[in-house]
Amino acid sequence: MAYQRLKTDLRLVLCVSVAGAVGAIAWSGPLWRIGLTAMLPVLIFVQESRLRATTVAIAYFGAVSWPMIEAARNFQIAGPSVLWAAASALLAFPWCIAWSSNRSQVWWRCPFALLFAAIPPIGLIGWASPLVSAGVLFPGTGWFGLIVIAALPGLVLQPTLRLATITAAIMVSAATNHEFIEPARAAIVRRSRHQPRESDCAEAILTADDQLQTTALNSASAVTVLPEAVVNRWTEATATFWEPTITTLKATDRTALIGAGLPLPAPDEYRNALIPIGAEAPAPFIQRVPVPIGMWKPFGPKNGVPLHLLGPGTLTLQGHRAAVLICYEQLLVWPILCSAAEHPTLLIGVANEYWTKPTPIPSIQRACLHAWSRLFSLPLVTATNS
Repeated sequence: MAYQRLKTDLRLVLCVSVAGAVGAIAWSGPLWRIGLTAMLPVLIFVQESRLRATTVAIAYFGAVSWPMIEAARNFQIAGPSVLWAAASALLAFPWCIAWSSNRSQVWWRCPFALLFAAIPPIGLIGWASPLVSAGVLFPGTGWFGLIVIAALPGLVLQPTLRLATITAAIMVSAATNHEFIEPARAAIVRRSRHQPRESDCAEAILTADDQLQTTALNSASAVTVLPEAVVNRWTEATATFWEPTITTLKATDRTALIGAGLPLPAPDEYRNALIPIGAEAPAPFIQRVPVPIGMWKPFGPKNGVPLHLLGPGTLTLQGHRAAVLICYEQLLVWPILCSAAEHPTLLIGVANEYWTKPTPIPSIQRACLHAWSRLFSLPLVTATNS
């Protein structure tokens, strides 16, 4: 009895260690490492009790979420360690309730946990999902790849199917990666620049805006994509200042996408948006999921950036239906799934890295974008404020 208990405890320590290592390694930047996250559901469902399964999940999400402490400090959010612990526990919750000692039920319990963690409300902080590994392991397979990732643990945990499942998964992964061809970049240009802060003097902001307009005017591409928040607030005065550039873009059948804040009636609220100007100027694309606490204040004063969950997931420009992910959305599953449901032909990711320095979050965002681009075979365009 004592030997059996020791063996079980050692297995838990091993699984917790592996889960923490997978979280830390997979979400450190390089794309291929994300493929390791496909192991997480197996590590959780192989446990002999709900408490042990939850412990393994918390180890994984705790390791993944560690960089948020530094990011929260950059946002001047109080109690970053408490937020880290709360986020780790919330992300582990779907796996806690999905666990069962009956491994024959994993075939539906694992997809349930993945979906529960991906959709709001938990999906609002649903980073580090094993679903992202589909873009690494099964590129070009789209929704089918997501289904495979969700179904694999249920098959692997059946002793009679384990060897055949692992062999088949390796062969399919090798074949899809061998046959996959990275989508060609569209005729769209990206630009990266340092964002002037609100504390900068008016002269510095005007100089930065002049440089932005020069970038848009000098680009030979049909669409120029400028990063998130390169313009602090887009107002009538801003539009007037940009009018000569807008006129020139219209005359030359070109468009620019500008990352900017759109003021709202409440004095301290705004929408985080991509604003099209020039030859094609549809409605601004609004960020659907701003950073909780830092931008979207669910429990705080009425300021910052409101949630916009029901907003469109794509923007149509120059013959492209572009799926757009603005900064924090790149870490989540829900926004890209909503965008993919609208049959995009292009993926655009814009970001502002200032608040994530010096963490690995910018590298993780780029890896996630690349994974989604590979999964749905979408040409990828990025524009980052660095």
